[in-house]
Amino acid sequence: MFVLNKNFKVDNRKRKIYLHLPDLFGFPMIIKKTITIHDMSVSSIIVYSREFAHPLVLQRLFPRYKKLIQFLTEVLLSEEESGDSYREALNQIERFRIILRNRYRFFLEEMEFEQMSKQLLALKKECMKRQMELNDYYMGLENNKRSR
Repeated sequence: MFVLNKNFKVDNRKRKIYLHLPDLFGFPMIIKKTITIHDMSVSSIIVYSREFAHPLVLQRLFPRYKKLIQFLTEVLLSEEESGDSYREALNQIERFRIILRNRYRFFLEEMEFEQMSKQLLALKKECMKRQMELNDYYMGLENNKRSR
């Protein structure tokens, strides 16, 4: 491996060129197969333009978001006696909010980001409320058993 200049590195054994741009933040595209362009194989593409990355982010993010919303509505509509489903829903919400904030916030429009965050926050509050009600119910049952 040797350096062409401060931004390029070439590995002759693997025939790869590495480009390092530390100041830029980009969206990595998923490539299932390596593409050959001018006798060079391309295995990953990073989109640096926010306008070009926005549709790619929506394409990747919204199916996961819809699936999460569907899961949360099923949990909230079900009449379960255990709080495991509410705990799992709260974990899923928090995980998605962290991913949304850290990975996709730069590429989303402010209105889209705020709308998703508010909807997730409302569902999180509802799950927490139901979990607290279940906990209070079980605590009441234990107190009734002890008092007898």
